[in-house]
Amino acid sequence: MKPFALGGLAFIFWCFLVWVQLPGDRLGQTLAHQINQNLTPPYRLQIQGAEPGWMGLGLEGVQLWDQGSKELLVELGQLDLSFAPWYLFRGRVGFETIAYGGEIAGSLGFLFGLDLDLEASHLQPNRIMRLRKTGLIHSNPELELKVQLNLDNMQARGMIDIQLHNLIIEAKAKDLNLMMDVPPTNFLKLDARLEIEPKSTFIQLAGKGDLSTNLSGKVEYSDLGNLQRARMDLSLKLKPKEEYLESLGVIAQFAKSFTDPTGVIGLRLHGNLLAPQIEKL
Repeated sequence: MKPFALGGLAFIFWCFLVWVQLPGDRLGQTLAHQINQNLTPPYRLQIQGAEPGWMGLGLEGVQLWDQGSKELLVELGQLDLSFAPWYLFRGRVGFETIAYGGEIAGSLGFLFGLDLDLEASHLQPNRIMRLRKTGLIHSNPELELKVQLNLDNMQARGMIDIQLHNLIIEAKAKDLNLMMDVPPTNFLKLDARLEIEPKSTFIQLAGKGDLSTNLSGKVEYSDLGNLQRARMDLSLKLKPKEEYLESLGVIAQFAKSFTDPTGVIGLRLHGNLLAPQIEKL
């Protein structure tokens, strides 16, 4: 049996043993300590309390902190874990929580690497403090998310589907170290899919609104932890509304050289991921 499977099943059994012996606050602290031993610094998990249930465990006050910046990254009021037989027989643990205005549910498996199935609905990403501090989002968008991801021998494989509704972005160049200001841009809907393989990720993105967007292509890499050598080959088609194009100023003039007779801006982005070459499609 693989290390992930042994470690995961051992963790489940360990949870079962300790929850019958410790009060809720101490059980939460003990669980957090056990998990923090395997977290990469500067991240640290805090659990205020835990309450055993029938075939499950309820965790209260779950927080993930960046100790370097003293910033709260994730906060879950309650996280319910399920050790029901239909999960355990498959080497999995079920979970569900209500967070950021939405619902998150799924399961985590340990038999064939680390295996995550997750679905989230009605999430409000602007409630995430780190994202809100950027000042980039000027609406209260809703996020739908579906993840099927397997991590085995430090290689990832799976699929991530993302839907965003009612997204308005705006930013000053000086605030986010950008080359130009981002004018108010309204996306009524954004759909994205990432198909992840051990050495590459295929990307599809489509957006409707002020800037109709169609992006597709592949990013190739040898190591996800080091993207400096990663290479990309992406096709990007943009069709802005006339009034939005006028708000772009100098950028609108630059875009004319990439625009076809139908008003579609076509770009090919290829080469190094961090410094791609740009050509007209």
